[in-house]
Amino acid sequence: MGPDRVKAKYDVIRGHCETMGRDYADIEKTVLSRVNLAQESVDEVVERFGQLRAICSEHVILGLAGVHEEGAFEKVPDPVAQVNALS
Repeated sequence: MGPDRVKAKYDVIRGHCETMGRDYADIEKTVLSRVNLAQESVDEVVERFGQLRAICSEHVILGLAGVHEEGAFEKVPDPVAQVNALS
């Protein structure tokens, strides 16, 4: 699910909060995202996470696919460092 669909889900939650009189800001926005560094560039991953941040995602639970492929696991620190700098 990309950032546009996640934002649509957040909008639904916001509507429910308004209906129930709950402050939307009190809800932690967490996303599960799958990354395959054997197939995706570090720049692509950082861009996606930046988009998730832009729609107010507070946490991303990261699933790593393809880490068994040569060179993929070694790339993990690069997007982590760049995404941390987005905060």
